[in-house]
Amino acid sequence: MLLVGWISANYWIKDKQLWEGLNKLVYYVMFPALIVYKVASADVTGIDKSFIIVLIAMVLILIAALRAFRFLFKDKIFWVTFVQGTFRYNSYVFISITMFYVGDSAIPAIAMITGFMILMATIIGVAMLNIYSAGSANFKTVSSNIATNPLVLACILGGLINQTALYYPVILEIDSINRILDNFGSASLAVSLITIGSGINIVIKRSQLLAILNCAAIKLLVF
Repeated sequence: MLLVGWISANYWIKDKQLWEGLNKLVYYVMFPALIVYKVASADVTGIDKSFIIVLIAMVLILIAALRAFRFLFKDKIFWVTFVQGTFRYNSYVFISITMFYVGDSAIPAIAMITGFMILMATIIGVAMLNIYSAGSANFKTVSSNIATNPLVLACILGGLINQTALYYPVILEIDSINRILDNFGSASLAVSLITIGSGINIVIKRSQLLAILNCAAIKLLVF
């Protein structure tokens, strides 16, 4: 799918506005629909939720550790990119691997982990981009961008529906809405991979390669 996206963008459909539009469609519609559907329909009543505290602590500890090495980065953009590439949560890889090795029994835990990790990663990521792009922290701007982020809103909406369904289970039995959310969610993986492929740049400078290796090492070995 990545290869299809790269070939299409470079040799067939060279309209940049089309690819930007597809990216927006995934980010504002398809992926949020997937999050809402999975989180809302997950049966988490029998799960010990204390592990969420551990997940949050791990993310915060990693961010603190990365902040301690801020002095090594003279380039502000490089620093922000490095942190983003290190701590961001890859839900597609996690969901696929867990489903393959554990099976359907893991879906409730997957939904909880995905919801909380996307929420954490998005809040931290949006905050960092706003703080460092503006040069100084602006609490109002950061809070506004976090509160209106489609992934954050999807996590919150999915959680609210999930808890409401405990008392009014009929809310999860509306077939038309379920089909719409399921279709959007299923399409999000294919479309997102194709659009990611369209943006791949195979010409990499030595400094960029070093940055990629550093991010991969911290993400895969440390985190």
